[in-house]
Amino acid sequence: MAGGRNDVAIAKALESLAGVTVQAFQALAESQATTQASAQAATQAAQIAAQATSYSGGQGNMQINEFMVMDRFHKANPPSFEGHYNPDGAQKWLQEVEKIFRGVACPEGQKVHLGTFMLTEEAEHWWDNARQRLENAGTAITWAIFKNMFLIKYFPEDIRNRKEMEFVKLEQGNMTVAEYAAKFEELSRYYPLYVGEAGEKSKCIKFEMGLRPEIKKQVGMQEIRDFPTLVNKSRIYDEDSRQEAYAS
Repeated sequence: MAGGRNDVAIAKALESLAGVTVQAFQALAESQATTQASAQAATQAAQIAAQATSYSGGQGNMQINEFMVMDRFHKANPPSFEGHYNPDGAQKWLQEVEKIFRGVACPEGQKVHLGTFMLTEEAEHWWDNARQRLENAGTAITWAIFKNMFLIKYFPEDIRNRKEMEFVKLEQGNMTVAEYAAKFEELSRYYPLYVGEAGEKSKCIKFEMGLRPEIKKQVGMQEIRDFPTLVNKSRIYDEDSRQEAYAS
């Protein structure tokens, strides 16, 4: 009898969680349909709901976790991506979605399902075709595979090369140190060499070399090789110098 009661309890819990998931994705699809006029999003949400309600109690813990991740993902208000030529927008969308994945502890097996649900309009049509080609070829679709195809499509190599060259040539010029540091961080992600302890040292040297001569002279002799510390020291000197110049 105890086993029967446990089975009933698990089934009821799954049914309740499935209902939450259905409502979450239906709400998400309705929002997309209103703002993006995406009828396919509503259809996809219905398919997800049907899959959710078909779960049995045999794998209760795994399925409950999947429902919880879906619900948390929806509540984090993930951005949608329409596609078209928008390299910076594509990069930003990918970063935001992956940030939410980390925040909700999304398992690898759910990333493609949840992430591609946020594609709309041209991007959704592109992925439908790309997914069909992968499935026809018998390729297991992982987030790494999706991400690689997405970047090839929406952030092509010539754009990445251009961003990399922009970073290589970056100098402070007329920017404040705060503005220079923000631009430096934005572009440095396109330059894959600044990883680990050795990368941190190279990153500091590159930042220091781009500073205006008077700031470089002051911080250079300190040989700071911790990037946040280098930025703060440079920023303080820059702000003090500007205040002195304004006062005089």
